[in-house]
Amino acid sequence: MQAVSGLNSKRTAIRPGFNQVEKIRITAAEFGEMWKLPLSKSYEALKDATNELYERSIIEIDGKHIKKMRWVSGVEYHDGEGWASLSFSSHVTPYLCRIVADY
Repeated sequence: MQAVSGLNSKRTAIRPGFNQVEKIRITAAEFGEMWKLPLSKSYEALKDATNELYERSIIEIDGKHIKKMRWVSGVEYHDGEGWASLSFSSHVTPYLCRIVADY
């Protein structure tokens, strides 16, 4: 949720074929504050969360048609620096931007 709130719906186009990737930066301190974790635990928890999100996908089944999409196209964890960045995939970014814009 924290990463989704980092999307800028005005800067990120909402159109089919969208290919530009916006990197979202999350610090361990921000992550720990959101999840009520001590800073000493936040660094590892952020790393685990970005890795888990990278492995997640969305599966859409419509009869015989099956579509699989990854939530993120990439994650980076900056070991020893206390922050990570991720980029949502071009398939889900337009939907996420609509959520942010409506919120």
